Amino acid sequence: MQTITPKELAKNNDKSILIVDIREQNKFKDWHIKDSINVDIYNEIWNGNFDVVKQKLSQLPKDKTIITVCNAGVTSQNASMLLESMKYKTAVLEKGMMGWNTLHQAVDVLDEDDLLLKQIIRIGKGCLSYLIASKSTKECFIVDPSQFVEEYIEVAKENGFAIKGIIETHVHADHLSGAKLLKEITKAKYYISGTDLKAKVDFIDLDKTDEIEIGNNKIKIIKTAGHTDGSVCLLVNDKALLTGDTLFLEGVGRPDLGRNKEDVERGAKILFETLNKIKSLNQNLIVLPAHFTSFDNAPISEKLNTLLNNNKTLKINLESEFINYILNNLPMTPPNYEQIKNFNLNLIQVPRQMGEQLEFGPNRCASK
Repeated sequence: MQTITPKELAKNNDKSILIVDIREQNKFKDWHIKDSINVDIYNEIWNGNFDVVKQKLSQLPKDKTIITVCNAGVTSQNASMLLESMKYKTAVLEKGMMGWNTLHQAVDVLDEDDLLLKQIIRIGKGCLSYLIASKSTKECFIVDPSQFVEEYIEVAKENGFAIKGIIETHVHADHLSGAKLLKEITKAKYYISGTDLKAKVDFIDLDKTDEIEIGNNKIKIIKTAGHTDGSVCLLVNDKALLTGDTLFLEGVGRPDLGRNKEDVERGAKILFETLNKIKSLNQNLIVLPAHFTSFDNAPISEKLNTLLNNNKTLKINLESEFINYILNNLPMTPPNYEQIKNFNLNLIQVPRQMGEQLEFGPNRCASK
């Protein structure tokens, strides 16, 4: 049985490939690979209704190589076997959507003077991390690392950088942090707001820090509570603003996760004040969020002045209207968010297989 890895699939521009997701329609609608199509045969395969499966698959074009996708890359093997028996060219996506959820790709945002700023895109999950490096000192910071720490170690090594520090813009609720493990492996310093963290660990408190230097580069710490009480944004060389989960290209951070019902309105009020602070910054700043829903071009970024015109949430200028809008437009709660946030608050490292299962599915961190 021929297979294809998520990395190979992401790099493949062959128009003769067709990605066919065989999961139930509701699961496909909730989360799927861009440009894939859905042929809902998952339950028919498990029920042994292979004649029905073949009939549905026979509608696929025979001039395409069919890449079959399921949750974990197991049931899709049966679909590919049946396709082979019908004389189709086919391959199975390794580990299915679970594997797609682990894919990371690094792209340059800024490469000038002493600064190299890279965006690390986790395509399947919709998460964004960053590498901020000094070309003169050959040192870098990693911002908001996922549990797949080997990805950041590899990017740093490929570019000849030693990881000097790990910065988290806040404690995440939708995916597991790799900060603790990356800190242990690299012996790097760990930076986070003391307001957000519960774990007893050596760290540099961003509540008490205004600026971090790396080579000739300056990272200003802007306190931007709202999504969490300890959320921060990072202003790199007065050119790029890493906004964490405070501001996205299509919305703003949700203020409800980890808060009780009475406290959500307070969070929305604080978020409104925070966004006004961001609005007053240099309009030419490049906004670099920690999440995205879709993208056509990388890096995933936008100028602040463009966001002020296009992001409808930012156009709301009355506090009461903003609070009502946010409370009425909260998306579905991320799966397992309470467990994930508890692990992150306490910097608990969980086994990789358990971590992958906890994170399965798209991010839902934005109100828009």
